[in-house]
Amino acid sequence: MSALNGSVEGSESREELPGAKLITVLGIAVAVCALEISMVFSALPSMIRQFGDPAAVLWVVTIHYLVAASSGALCGRLGDLFGRKRMLLMILGLAVCGALVSFISGSLLGVIIGRGMQAVSSAAIPLSFGLVRELTPPARAPFRIGIVASVAPVIGGVGALLGGLLVDHASWRALFGVSAALSTVATLAVWTMLPQRTVRAAPRKIDVLGGILIPPAIAAPLLAVHFSRHWTWLDARTLGLLAAGLALLVFWIFYESRQNDPLIDVRLLKRRQIGLANLGMALFGLGALQNVQVLSMLLQQPAWTGAGLGVSATTTGLLFVPFIVINLIGGPLSGRVAARYTSRIAALVGMCLTSVGWIAIALEHSSLVFVMACGYLQTLGVAMLFAALPNLVVEDTPRDRTSEATGVLSVVRQFAASIGTQIVGFTLSTSTVADEAGVHFPSEKAVMLTLGFIAVISALAIVATMLLPRRVPLRAGA
Repeated sequence: MSALNGSVEGSESREELPGAKLITVLGIAVAVCALEISMVFSALPSMIRQFGDPAAVLWVVTIHYLVAASSGALCGRLGDLFGRKRMLLMILGLAVCGALVSFISGSLLGVIIGRGMQAVSSAAIPLSFGLVRELTPPARAPFRIGIVASVAPVIGGVGALLGGLLVDHASWRALFGVSAALSTVATLAVWTMLPQRTVRAAPRKIDVLGGILIPPAIAAPLLAVHFSRHWTWLDARTLGLLAAGLALLVFWIFYESRQNDPLIDVRLLKRRQIGLANLGMALFGLGALQNVQVLSMLLQQPAWTGAGLGVSATTTGLLFVPFIVINLIGGPLSGRVAARYTSRIAALVGMCLTSVGWIAIALEHSSLVFVMACGYLQTLGVAMLFAALPNLVVEDTPRDRTSEATGVLSVVRQFAASIGTQIVGFTLSTSTVADEAGVHFPSEKAVMLTLGFIAVISALAIVATMLLPRRVPLRAGA
């Protein structure tokens, strides 16, 4: 019997919260996470001008993704154990404090510390998935998870625009003032509008060591990938960080697999559906999630290079605006398909859309209309996958480990996306052409290699999705 209908679910009393109310509250909480990721990019030039050290200023971004990657699974599991509402309130409260620290700080170090505190809010996503499952009948959960999953990419796009407006008409500090205000609103909404549920008694012995090992085990390999662009892959610092991180990660997996009640149950990955969903997420991060990076390059590269469309940065930004609407449509659509035909079908549709889009662009990328049509098509697939892959994990995970398991899925996505970014950067640099001023651009050969890599990875993701076990569809409305 699947975890969806297992004894854990049957043992809990069900208190359904009206869908609109639940989605609104959780949507605001997830929006905090998305805005804090995207808005700050607009502030980097202003912060560099003020603090004068570009490498140091980039730690404002680096600290965020390191803490975010570490906190997803850890805070998700603590929410499963001690109450997801309680944990969501804690991380949102920390986000308020972090935004205020960055807002009032007179030093770059203070801003970086504040950003690290804010980054814990990334755990709002797996905690929200757990709360949807906790407060929603099984038949309606896929659709609502789809809506919540769509908030992050939608608000991420809005955040980039909002960040630019705030920096241009106020200052970079205004970003943190807005973040503090939104985090406060989210905290009050969660506190007053979500019910407090009775959770099962936590184990007498908490797996403290398992929790302590998670952050460095995740952070070290991510740091190695991140700094490889500056140090190169063969640099002793890159290799040392990578080796230490992977060794610690292997030890952590071995340690957790031998615990009777582990903090993070890595044995769940042995389940066919959960393991394949994580594999699909890894392939998704490696390939399809590189869409904005690759399309931006393809659109803005000069046409004389043979592999560019010569579009201005402003026009590129306008062409990307429909991505926001597509993401808003894709998540709920994925949820409806999952509820009616199973999450496997929703994931398969998403994988096919991304694969067709990338293969088509690889075959023909000389027409702006055709490239953008394919770009919008594969963006719809990306939006559907943001909802379908978490739904696959939720379907096969014990109820009391929902936020933990979806948190692990988010860690896999961030790992894969980081590695994918480096691979794409490498493939684009394998062959270049230069203008009269000596500026180098990727050649047609390098662009084809990059597009081919993403197309192949997307096709492999279809294969992984097809191997998922078949389930009986819920066939219920939202």
